Amino acid sequence: MSGLGLASRVDIAFSSLIMIFIILVGTSYAMEAQIADTKFESIKIGSIKLSAMIVEPKALKTNVIVIMIPGILEPKIAFKSIALELAKLGVTSIALDLLGHASCNVPLEIELHEDYNKTMNSALSNLVKIYKDVFNYYKKRFSTFRFAILGIGLGASVAIILSAELQEFDATIAISPDVINDYIFSFLNEGTPKNFLVVLGSFESNKIPKAKVMMSYAGVKNIKPNKLYGDFYSGTARMLGITELSTGFLQYFHGGTLSFVRSWIRDTFDIDVKTVIPEDFRLYLLLTALFSSLALISLIPAVVSKRIGIFSGGKRWPTIESYKEGFKLSILWGLATLVYVPLVLPMFILFTRVIILPVFLTVIVSYDIVAILLAIYLISKIKGTSFKETFIETISELVTDVKNIYLGLIVAIIEFLTLFIVLADIAISPISLLYNPMLFIIAIVFFPLQLMMNLAYEKFIRRHVQEAFGGVTARAVVITVSVSFLARVLIILFFDLFLLFFAPNLGFVLLIFILLTFVQILIEAIAAITYVYTREITPAAIANSIWIVFVVALSPIIVTKFVSLGIIQF
Repeated sequence: MSGLGLASRVDIAFSSLIMIFIILVGTSYAMEAQIADTKFESIKIGSIKLSAMIVEPKALKTNVIVIMIPGILEPKIAFKSIALELAKLGVTSIALDLLGHASCNVPLEIELHEDYNKTMNSALSNLVKIYKDVFNYYKKRFSTFRFAILGIGLGASVAIILSAELQEFDATIAISPDVINDYIFSFLNEGTPKNFLVVLGSFESNKIPKAKVMMSYAGVKNIKPNKLYGDFYSGTARMLGITELSTGFLQYFHGGTLSFVRSWIRDTFDIDVKTVIPEDFRLYLLLTALFSSLALISLIPAVVSKRIGIFSGGKRWPTIESYKEGFKLSILWGLATLVYVPLVLPMFILFTRVIILPVFLTVIVSYDIVAILLAIYLISKIKGTSFKETFIETISELVTDVKNIYLGLIVAIIEFLTLFIVLADIAISPISLLYNPMLFIIAIVFFPLQLMMNLAYEKFIRRHVQEAFGGVTARAVVITVSVSFLARVLIILFFDLFLLFFAPNLGFVLLIFILLTFVQILIEAIAAITYVYTREITPAAIANSIWIVFVVALSPIIVTKFVSLGIIQF
């Protein structure tokens, strides 16, 4: 190995990562194929069109079906891990879409009221009416089966009411219910619903007191977490399960959640089966594949650049002036952003109150325009050049070599491809942008601005600092990445402080911080390695702009959900 050049070592590492990625993902999908058959179907009940995912066990089969209802913005395919765990018990799962999601032709109607509880109660009432008909359809179709119902988020609240009203389910599992209020309590008593399990994440501290009150209405006062009350035979089994280090959407895949669900269904229906390999193992394979894919993505610029004829070249600028310019700009840009965020918040709040596309577009477009103008102004002042000269110098990076554009697009495509393969069970797909006009418009408008900002950032911060400290040396890369990453994380921390003010849920804010930091690590890795191997900034600017645009385009829906559920309150 010592006789190999750097390029050969990179090729070997890249090939090895591809093999590891294929083995991990292949093993995961092979395990799934041995456990169950998964199929998707569309059903029509009256005027309602709805899609469902049916996961049927291959080996042992029982006469038990679990109906599953997801939360807002959460796809039915996210139930895959829970369904596969139940398939090992011989249980069939039918996961439905929430109204207004996927191919469902009926919108999720929510009548807005000043009182948050009235708003959610109205939504629940509409949902329950429709899912009664959906259940009756499957009850008639599978007339010899016994049923349980499971929901997450808003789907959990629907499941509680549906089970109480129909009295057809032998078990009810509510995971991180979004609505826990007097309306829900009115449906509960000592025997209704039958065998009632509520699962919350330890980060959902705001819901735990409400869940304890709910369980008192269900017959257990002063309930203690993770302790079984009542018995399954009489239908009075009750438990409040708490999963460690979990919240909301993570509950679909959390080992603690899988364990609670598996045990509850097994004991309710007296299924005498021991699972050899828990679903956690398959999820660990996918998680490991995710991390290997990040390393794989980071090496793409190094491997692809030489194959399309881009080589590390250009001139070094080892002057102390460049070093100072880059540091000054990174500090000033970060501080300017911190000042600008509070100025944008009033418009942001307006967007959450009035969901209008032009308002959101105005917010993100104004931010990018101000950031670009500010960056170019600061650069021109620090360098002693005119604003126009600096602007033209930044734009000129795009027309230096068309191969740079090719490389940026290749990195972005492979980046999305690998992440989509790993996260297929969560159905996170950039393709969704094409089917939603609002998201597509946001992406189209936002991309050129984000690209311009990334070009300015890469050119006048990364290039100046890195070249001043040695260009392509390891020391230069470490210093540059550290400066850039710290500047970005400072902004993330500031954003999280504002979020904590509006969403006093430490677990939720911590999760947002981790996700945003994760995105920044990926951005920094691609930018640093691209520059080392090509001495060009355009490829990373293009690839990272596409990635950021995807995240930003989804943010209005995500924020709207958080506001509607009361996680963020203005």
